[in-house]
Amino acid sequence: GGTMRVDSALRLIVESWKEQLQASSTGEAALLCGFCEEKPARRRCIQCDGVLCEECERTYHSKGFFKTHIIVDLVGKDGKAAGADAYAGRMLCVEHSGEKMNFYCLDCRMPVCSHCLILGEHKGHHQNLIAEASTTGRETLAAWVEEHGKRGTEAEDLLERLRSTEAEVERNADAQRSIINSELDVLKSHIETKRTQLLSRSKLEEQKKFQELQQQVDREEAVQRKSAGLVSRSEDGLGLT
Repeated sequence: GGTMRVDSALRLIVESWKEQLQASSTGEAALLCGFCEEKPARRRCIQCDGVLCEECERTYHSKGFFKTHIIVDLVGKDGKAAGADAYAGRMLCVEHSGEKMNFYCLDCRMPVCSHCLILGEHKGHHQNLIAEASTTGRETLAAWVEEHGKRGTEAEDLLERLRSTEAEVERNADAQRSIINSELDVLKSHIETKRTQLLSRSKLEEQKKFQELQQQVDREEAVQRKSAGLVSRSEDGLGLT
């Protein structure tokens, strides 16, 4: 049943919108009051599904049982046909034959008739007049759009700040890398100089030690030769050879 109601409501909205477009394009004459049939209609009675002028509303449609009827603007403040009001009286309930869907179930978010609220599956649900629900819905939607517009602006501002912070972090990182590379280059130069100095000192010490060892070798060889000469002469003197 719920799907049929929604489809019916959507169908009536489309039909009403087409009628408004056609009237606008063809320059159709304004509706006349259904009571006096003389003055332009400015209001619509939901229960009667008829239009009336402001004077007839005050003089005829505000007395007796008419007092309980729901009267809505035929034309909105912007000069356009009031969307929800224009087709509300034509919406008939598919569950309760002939009953107009003059109410809007806030729990199920769909148009319903009075019988749906009293006897049907929407009994006990929160409800509102469909014309008022339309106005409330537009106001809620406008507030929602404004709120999300603000959130979008705030998000864009935050993203801009984050991008700026990201660029600053990148600049600082580049500067830090430059400092590190510069200090490492200096340190590398010092290490290379120190390495050269140590290698040179090591070479000098090596040469010095070799010289000292060579001198010792030369002395020992001289002693050895001297000793060998003495031994040889001694043997000759003793006639051992």
